[in-house]
Amino acid sequence: MHYRINVNLTEEDYFQFNKFVQFYAPAGKKNFTTARIIISLLPVMIAFLAGIHSGFNTELLAGIILMIPVSVLVFFTFKPFIWFTTKLQIKAMMKKGALYSPVSCVEFYDDHLVDYTPQKQVQINYSSFSSAYVVNSGIVYLFENAVNGVIVPISSFSSAEEWNSFINFISSKTGNVTAVRMK
Repeated sequence: MHYRINVNLTEEDYFQFNKFVQFYAPAGKKNFTTARIIISLLPVMIAFLAGIHSGFNTELLAGIILMIPVSVLVFFTFKPFIWFTTKLQIKAMMKKGALYSPVSCVEFYDDHLVDYTPQKQVQINYSSFSSAYVVNSGIVYLFENAVNGVIVPISSFSSAEEWNSFINFISSKTGNVTAVRMK
């Protein structure tokens, strides 16, 4: 065994993981960007389609022009709105105890890791990870797929040297660790 890490996740750690999944991980970022563009353009598209159906006139053109600021407003408020509703959903699921275990122990071996929580024990081969990220130089996300992953915060380490050694270890096992700066 190379590392045995006791992980204590906070609610904020879990919120940040979900924020990363939605807005920064490739699949989430692509889905969010596509939805944002479609939803933002919807008011103008509806007005334009109405014009095609019933003929363009001055009032309809004025309506289309008035929908442009609405589309711009939707574009810029979409991310905060999605994040707000996501946080509400996460909080509701946390109350039910349906999301994550705040306490776990993760053991890192040569070809796999074992994640022990009070509810279960999961063994994952490093080759199963689709991606690995170091976010804001303070937390590691190891993804099995687009939404499931192992979270390892810097607070689980006693020193910067130990943290850097762990990052090098994970990089050697997963093939690549991408550094990401989240706002």
